[in-house]
Order: sequence, then C-alpha cells, then structure tokens
Amino acid sequence: MCMKRSGKTIQRESNMSIQKPPLAAAPSAAVGAEVDERRDNRQARALERRAERLMEELTDRYVAGNRWCIKRLEWVNYGLLARLATLADCGDQEAARALASVVRHGVRRLDHLADTRPELLRVSAGLLEKWPGFLTVDREQERKNKQRIARLGVGSWKGINYEGKTWNRQTAEVQVALELEGEVGSMRHKRVPWRKERQIERESDAREKARALAESLQPLSRANYAEWWRAAEPLFMEKYGPAFEQRSEFKHYWQNAAYKGERNARALIRRDIKAKMKQAFRSIAAKRPRSAEEQPFGGKTPPDWALQMADIDASEAVARIRIRERDDARLAKKVNELKQAAAKPAPAERSMA
Repeated sequence: MCMKRSGKTIQRESNMSIQKPPLAAAPSAAVGAEVDERRDNRQARALERRAERLMEELTDRYVAGNRWCIKRLEWVNYGLLARLATLADCGDQEAARALASVVRHGVRRLDHLADTRPELLRVSAGLLEKWPGFLTVDREQERKNKQRIARLGVGSWKGINYEGKTWNRQTAEVQVALELEGEVGSMRHKRVPWRKERQIERESDAREKARALAESLQPLSRANYAEWWRAAEPLFMEKYGPAFEQRSEFKHYWQNAAYKGERNARALIRRDIKAKMKQAFRSIAAKRPRSAEEQPFGGKTPPDWALQMADIDASEAVARIRIRERDDARLAKKVNELKQAAAKPAPAERSMA
C-alpha cells in the first residue's frame, strides 16, 4: 500500500537531514590573556594620567609662587627612581631598563643645562666632588665631560686638593682621612635637626667633642690641617677603637722591618699611625686657604639646600632618604613574597601530584 507524502512532510525531512553547524567554541586562553592585557594597560594609563596631573599641579603652584612645591616635586621624582631601583634590585629586568632610560635622559638634560646655563649649576657643583655624567668609551664625550667639570667648577668649594699633584686614594691613611674630613665638614655648621619623621638620638661623647672643635674650623687647607686632624681624632678613635693598630687598614705597619725586635713596637706603631693620619690631612688639604669671597656664600652658614648637598648626614635629605629606604625595603619584601607565591603550584596541581 502506497501512501502519499505531503510537500510539508518532505520539506521537514529534508531540513532534518541537513546537519546543524557546531556551537561556537569557547574563547581560547590566548584571547582571554589579550583581554586581560588591554584591561591592565587601561588601568596603568589611568594611573599614569593621575600621577601626571599631580606633578603638573605641583609645577603650576611653584610657578605661582609656592616655593615649597619644587622640593615636593624633587622628592616625588626621587621616590619614583627609588621604586624603579628597588624593583631592579629584586631582579626585575624591565625595571632595570626603565631606571637606566630615565637616568640617561636626566643626565642628557643636565649636560645641556651645563653647556647653556652653567651659572645655574655652579653653586651645586662647587659643593660636590662628584657630578652626574655619562660613563662612555667615546673619547670625544670624555673630553666634553672634562670641559663641563672645569666650566662648572666641580668640587672647587671643598677644602680638598684636586689640582696638580694630588693624593692617592689607594693609601689607607688617605682613605680614612677622606672619610673623617667628610664627617668633620658636616659638623662645621650649626643647624636645627629635622625631627618630624625621625627621632634624633643623643650623640656620643666623641662626636660631641668633635663637633665642639669643628664649629670653629675654617675650610680645610694646608694652613689648618692640624686643627682638622685634632677635631677628627675623637671620631677616628670611636670608629677604629682603642686597638686601632690591629685593624686591617693598618696591618702593613706590623710587616715593617723597622719595628722588628722593638720591645715597645705597639706604642711606636700607634704613634706613627696617628702621625701618618695627620700627614694624610695635609695631603688632601687645599694648597691655600680660601678668602671669604672665594668661599660658598661668602663664608657664612649656607642655606639648608646647600647643606643637604654638601652634608648628607644631619639634614632633612638623609632623613627622607632613610624613610624612603625603609619603604623600599618593605616594597622589596612584598615583591619577593609575590614571586614566591607565584612559584608555588596551585592547590589542584598539588593534589594531582
């Protein structure tokens, strides 16, 4: 028996015979990572714009007459560099690249300022014996660096002999004398300690004695090097201890044949070490005393910003640097904890293992 099929039935059967396309596959991991990357980039750019707006506001307020804003702008930028340096110390290669890039551009701009407006930098350069510049294998660049040092007068306001025949830093007594000269130099000017963010501990008797002698000193020169050593001697004894002749810096004295067989060799060595230290102060001292006109700020007490550059021990600068170092230490600890957490296998992986 033959049954007729309607057109609708045939159409329905033909539709059923056509295979439907498979459902769209779920987004791959690569696509998800790309979405996350775009999201992270948007968030980072938003934070960048916020930081730029804050720095622009500090700049505008400084131009409008708020002199404190330039100091805050300085410390904001210092903090940013410190963050990059801390991340680089934790092994982050991208942070190390960023740090080198930022510092390089900063030195390039500083070189341009030294070439075009050196009068703006001479006071700062004169107070320092080290000046930012490029380490280079290019001899022409080295020649330009030497010209900038001369143009800016780097170290010209310090009481150290940097001209002609100079001292040798490889000599143990000279190394110690340079360290002590910096400490005594930082004690020459009376200043009010900055107490807001750190507790100033009472100084030791040796430092109090050294400070009392240092406050009457003129800049170091061949005319007063003995007075500088007199002020530095308490610091020397405190730092190297009562048995300073046994320190590694002075071990070469015991190998000198002149002391062999001497019953009082220890006393002779102690005497000669102190005599050599006094002579080392003469070696590093400027060859002539500077007049008041030649001294920074006419021989008067320099302003705070100059003391912060020349005296890094008892200034607001070192207090802020120490606070930043503590912050950097916390950041480094956090970074390392995150790295350790990322290195651990997920709970599911541990259970499968």
